[in-house]
Amino acid sequence: MFAPVEGEVTDAGLEQRPGLPLEPVRLAWALRRRARLIALAVVLSIPVGLVVAFFLAPREFVAQSVLVWEPVARSSTPARDLQTLTSSVKLPGNLAQVRERLKLSNSLEDVGARIRVGVVSNESNVLTISGSGANSEEAARFTQAVTDVFLDARVRIARTRTEEKLKGLKEEVEQMHKQLTSARERYDGFRTQHQVVDFTLDRQTAIDQLALLRSEMHKSRAEADSTTAKASLLRSAVQKAPAQLVLTENQVQADRQKLAELSALLTARRASLSQEHPEVQGLQASVEALEQTPADAYTVTGRQVGANPEFLVLQEQLTRTSIDGEAAQKKLQSYSKLQESLNERVLQLTALEGEANLLLADVRLAEERLGKLKAEQAELEAAVRQPSSELRVLNSPVPPPYAAQSSRRKVALAFPLLAGLLAVLFVVGQELRGLRLRTPSEIAFWAKAPVLASSSWPQAPEELRNLVLELASRGEQAQGTTLLLPLDPARSASAAELVEALRPRMPFLRLWDETDRVQALRRASRESARVVVLVDAGAHAALEFTGLRRLLGREDGIGLVVLGLGPELALLRDRVGDDSDFWGPSLSHADLSPVRGVVKESYPLDSEQRLGGRR
Repeated sequence: MFAPVEGEVTDAGLEQRPGLPLEPVRLAWALRRRARLIALAVVLSIPVGLVVAFFLAPREFVAQSVLVWEPVARSSTPARDLQTLTSSVKLPGNLAQVRERLKLSNSLEDVGARIRVGVVSNESNVLTISGSGANSEEAARFTQAVTDVFLDARVRIARTRTEEKLKGLKEEVEQMHKQLTSARERYDGFRTQHQVVDFTLDRQTAIDQLALLRSEMHKSRAEADSTTAKASLLRSAVQKAPAQLVLTENQVQADRQKLAELSALLTARRASLSQEHPEVQGLQASVEALEQTPADAYTVTGRQVGANPEFLVLQEQLTRTSIDGEAAQKKLQSYSKLQESLNERVLQLTALEGEANLLLADVRLAEERLGKLKAEQAELEAAVRQPSSELRVLNSPVPPPYAAQSSRRKVALAFPLLAGLLAVLFVVGQELRGLRLRTPSEIAFWAKAPVLASSSWPQAPEELRNLVLELASRGEQAQGTTLLLPLDPARSASAAELVEALRPRMPFLRLWDETDRVQALRRASRESARVVVLVDAGAHAALEFTGLRRLLGREDGIGLVVLGLGPELALLRDRVGDDSDFWGPSLSHADLSPVRGVVKESYPLDSEQRLGGRR
């Protein structure tokens, strides 16, 4: 009867909606109904796929050449260099030369697609070049052309790179010649300036002379010290020695002579006199007294004094030693001056030798660098004459006996699968044509309202009694007015029949049949406690339910009754969503919660505009 005002979907999330946007069982029943059509499509596609696979499916023959990479110079990243080498096989320049050699009309992308380059293992430098063709001879010829072009390109690149290096190297050799000449001129000029041929030899000679001089100087110092000490000793001896000395001296022992005379006299007297004779005793006492005198007591009777010869000798030795000491001191002073001179010379030669070594080092470095550059130049000249691609062919491509890839089996299997898939898509498309809703779950989801009951009535008239019982069991206890509204004007008669059947048990049930008064409908909807909307299964699209709440001018108290369910869909759930709030106690207009959102101006709609169009 009424089509909802067209608008956007409400802001509520999908998780708050009852039901499902699409019932899977509905699709399963649709596929089941058209199972014969799907099977027929699959069976008819089998012979078609076999014919296409045998006559039209392409086959691919692949020939392969094996090469080994033998780099001349060691690299710190051999894996990356090998990857770069394999990537250079399919350079546009190489592909263009292959196309020109084989006189192909394909694009460079197509030629590159026929080439596959790989590495046997990460531990080896062996790489493979595979080329495909429609037959074995074409594959071998194509692979050989790719290999030859790649090797020629590597040789050309190597020659170009070597020539560029050689050109730069020649310039470096000329520059090094100039540096060597300049270094030699500086070194020769330095030697001429200081009048030294060999700084190292002169410095060593000066060092040897200085060492010898120091040895002689030590000897002279020891000799001077010895002479000085000797002179000091002689000077002390001279000072102690007397200048004159007693040359001769006469000494007499008078006591001993008198003792001898008295002893002789005593002996004579004893011979004639007795012992007690006073003369004898007197002589005896005299002898005893003389015997008590020292035996070395002498009496000088005369002496001769003269010059002391020892003093003269000491004085002569002192004079000679003083002269030698002065000579030693002068010699030591001479050695000291000579040592200072040699020290200065050694220091000067050492400093000059350091400067000379720096200049000589420049010369030797220039000579060594020049020698290496000339050797490298000779190697590069040889490499230019005979460049190396650093690649060696281990196995040339041969015509493969069998096709590497054939799409015949894939085509033969793909045709039935594709036919079955297309048939399934056709059936699903037919079922979903117009996006019409057929199940209570779908209708509840898109209308965002509970489905109070579902029935196959009026197609099955006997189901009216069950529908009445289902609605009356909950509705007879409900308070307030219940407004019943058929969504399709064609169901007005069925709606009136249903109202008549329900009125004995639901006396406050009211049927809305004014099709051209939208504002009146909204007012009646708001004044009613609840609104029951009759919906035909498969008669309405999903978009017709999105504006149902704005059409009725309320957000709650809306329930759906789905009619005309088919026999297979009648087995699904007949009630969807929570209807406890729907059948709650009656609400007056003042108790109704205000309508959320903006309600647009409504306009009357006729039966021809129920798809959502505006007049």
